[in-house]
Amino acid sequence: MRNITILIADDNHVFRKTLCEFVESLGAVTVVAEALDGDHVIELTSKLLPDMILMDISMPNKTGLEAAKVIKAHYPGIFIVVITLHEGAVYRQLAKDCLADDFIPKSDMKSKLSALIMHRLHSGAFGA
Repeated sequence: MRNITILIADDNHVFRKTLCEFVESLGAVTVVAEALDGDHVIELTSKLLPDMILMDISMPNKTGLEAAKVIKAHYPGIFIVVITLHEGAVYRQLAKDCLADDFIPKSDMKSKLSALIMHRLHSGAFGA
């Protein structure tokens, strides 16, 4: 079983570091890069082709939703998870409209993200 490669995109440095440490503590996960805005996550995605992107909605330049739409147009197999403070149904629908694969409120992040990564890892969703 190989490690899942993850790209983290959030404009908050402290949150990016916290999220990086959390996902790497799950085992079988490697954070390949951190992006600080929507343009940066698109650029890094094209260079690194991660298995999964964990991305905030509110970021400078392009929002996470705009970036998700661009990434999915070019790399439909990359699994995108929107992780955000915006918990309303309207944001969940906007994420879905931009082809994000999942939506996790930051308030539920640790339990839901852990379960999602473990499920995808054990189901073989990221290859051998």
